[in-house]
Amino acid sequence: MIIDFHTHIFPDDVCEGREKFFSDDNFRILYESEKSRLIGYSALLEYMDKNCIDYSAAMSFPWEDMETGRLHNDYMAMSARSSSGRIISFGIPHPDSDIEKSVVDMKENGIFGVGEIAFYGEGLTEKNYRYLDSVLGACELHSMPVCIHVNEPVGHKYAGKYEPSLGSIYSLIEKHPEAKILLSHWGGGMFVYELMPEVRKVLGNVFYDTAASPYLYDSGIYRTAAEIAGKKILFGSDYPLLGLKRYEPVIRKELSHAEDIERIMGKNSEKFLKLSGHAIK
Repeated sequence: MIIDFHTHIFPDDVCEGREKFFSDDNFRILYESEKSRLIGYSALLEYMDKNCIDYSAAMSFPWEDMETGRLHNDYMAMSARSSSGRIISFGIPHPDSDIEKSVVDMKENGIFGVGEIAFYGEGLTEKNYRYLDSVLGACELHSMPVCIHVNEPVGHKYAGKYEPSLGSIYSLIEKHPEAKILLSHWGGGMFVYELMPEVRKVLGNVFYDTAASPYLYDSGIYRTAAEIAGKKILFGSDYPLLGLKRYEPVIRKELSHAEDIERIMGKNSEKFLKLSGHAIK
């Protein structure tokens, strides 16, 4: 089984007229360029069928406008239903909403988790820290997993990269020990600290995905991560930014044990789903 646990889909209005949404700073930063592809759920299903991918987790977007965010969340719920469950949808509660009520409403509407939460324009400000704290608290209480965008704190600059404040994120994880969390993009390197026994304990319910790896790390990242946190690494492509073919050959080359490959390509995602109360067919 292959599960792609990090993809992005948008409603038709956004895909067909992105310029109408450039007043949103987060969206403009990432999608002002026509080279940044936007797709809907039908195109995601085509990608999955073409690459023999069984399931994909699709992320929503952290819109500044509450109404746009609500419409996107509704689209995510519809996508899960229309795909017969092959698309595992995530939504995002708006910072100015009743966070707990929004989380409950999304869950009742068939949305699996919350994410990908990101702070592309501002970074993890005090206000955003409080928001993330509220989201983790609500999701911990109502058994919904959370995906958080965490980029690496060093290296080259690119659109949307911000200081990830790994220490602050760690403190929130420590505060919400029962929350099921996926830190995207290798958690900005957070997985390395699992070599510290006390940190490994705190991060017991934290997983990491491989999204955008070819743009960030050399191929040795797969060996290193497998040695440190091999049972917690989920394959994620960041499609349509990149697809399966940019990952799978490298993963198979770098990892010598078939068990490690199977874990990253699907079994770890199955584990994450089961821990989060979701059974795949």
